[in-house]
Amino acid sequence: MFDSLKKRLADATMTDEWKKANIVEAPIAKQEPKFTPQPQKVNAGFISAQPEVSDDDSSNTLTFTPSSAAADKEMLDSIYKLLEQLNKDGIDMFEVWDAAEQMGGITDTNVKMAFIACKSASAGKLTKEYVVETAQYYRQKIQETLDTNAAAKKTEKKNMMAELSSKKENLQAQVTDFENQIAQLTAKKEQAENSLSKIDSAYKPKIEKIEQVISSGTKAVQVVDTEIQNFLDIFLRVIK
Repeated sequence: MFDSLKKRLADATMTDEWKKANIVEAPIAKQEPKFTPQPQKVNAGFISAQPEVSDDDSSNTLTFTPSSAAADKEMLDSIYKLLEQLNKDGIDMFEVWDAAEQMGGITDTNVKMAFIACKSASAGKLTKEYVVETAQYYRQKIQETLDTNAAAKKTEKKNMMAELSSKKENLQAQVTDFENQIAQLTAKKEQAENSLSKIDSAYKPKIEKIEQVISSGTKAVQVVDTEIQNFLDIFLRVIK
């Protein structure tokens, strides 16, 4: 019926780096719709509100590079891909939004006409309440998935930081001991200091990737949540 957003979903392919990050895990099982529409459905994508991603990095002596535009786009595309997996069978909020986009964008007139067209295509079974219900359903499922995986990434980062801190403390202890035995242990002291000087650079890329995953996920959620809110504001205003 409509395919404006279908291309966006088709372009949202998961890269190897994203798959390694595990933000999008196994597809969530689709639920049966409350009605059985006649036309073939079109997949489209939405996303939920911003997750609360916070960490106390006050003891962190490393510096990290903010997420790049490319990383943010990759994250956004991957979340659109997850949304495609979540899309319910039948005609719901996805199809109304897609229809409005195909008509020229999210405007009062287009949203209203898109709803009328989709309602007709569903043999009158599509309702305002179901559009709002499915919009909230997708937001909730995306939020749950993002929160779960963000929490896992934060735990992974915490464990890695603890390992880094422990190794640094151990190496520093060795340095102190070598200084007390400098006459006999000069060679060992230099070796430990060399390891200590390289430990940050060994861990920084791994921790930085985790930071980028969390940061990109947060930005992607904010972008698409604004789109959904804009759609719902217009939809609720024009559909009485």
